[in-house]
Amino acid sequence: MLRASRVLRQAIAHTKITTGIVGLDVVPNGREVLIRLSEKVLGDLRIIPEGVAYRTDVEKLTKHRLEAARKHENVSAAARA
Repeated sequence: MLRASRVLRQAIAHTKITTGIVGLDVVPNGREVLIRLSEKVLGDLRIIPEGVAYRTDVEKLTKHRLEAARKHENVSAAARA
């Protein structure tokens, strides 16, 4: 019953209470942090020559995440994107 109560409180408050992972705190402005870190990663990748598989793969994944974070303010919607 405690779990259902926590889920209901979370749904009503529209705030995340826990990550469900011991020792990992919720980042209240996680969307903004993700956008900032994604932009930093894309900038840092410039030192790797174009055409290198690692750079190509990381750029593709990071751009996808960045697009989803910018497009959706709702975390649940971004997770499905």
